[in-house]
Amino acid sequence: MVTTGYRIGEIADETGFPPSTLRYYEEEGLLPAPDRTPAGHRIYDVSHLERLRFMARAKRLGLTLEEIADLADAWDNRECTITHGQLVALLEAKLAQAHDEIVEITRFADQLQAVFERVTGERPDPAAVALTAAARRRSPMSPRRLSVASVTCPSTRPPREPTVVGNSRWVGCRRDP
Repeated sequence: MVTTGYRIGEIADETGFPPSTLRYYEEEGLLPAPDRTPAGHRIYDVSHLERLRFMARAKRLGLTLEEIADLADAWDNRECTITHGQLVALLEAKLAQAHDEIVEITRFADQLQAVFERVTGERPDPAAVALTAAARRRSPMSPRRLSVASVTCPSTRPPREPTVVGNSRWVGCRRDP
């Protein structure tokens, strides 16, 4: 039995995968079973570390676990031409998907801007949008709902009755200070 190498906490720190994920990958066959100490503790070696780093890069590229498993199997066999060809095909597909998503997000942003302009009578301030986006990226919290006592909407329609959404009351379409 091997007694030198990386323990599960050390490999987790090195790769960014939590121990539960490492155990899951082992159960699913994505990660070869490591050797164990006489006490039964997992001991990972450099090949595990390299494979997990490969898997982390693939995850960052948006590959599914199934796609990662296929590539990792080819990668383990050191058949670089197969891995390269598979990776190129996957990357081409993921790149096409990313471009499709950009088009869809751009359409949605255009619709949101039109609604913003109808509601406020103004174009959104790009600096304010950028600051809001930057603040949301820094915050681990999801965006909070506005909690408002009264809201008015500049329109010709009569005001609506308050609508309760979660712990918030919403009326119309604009927040009053």
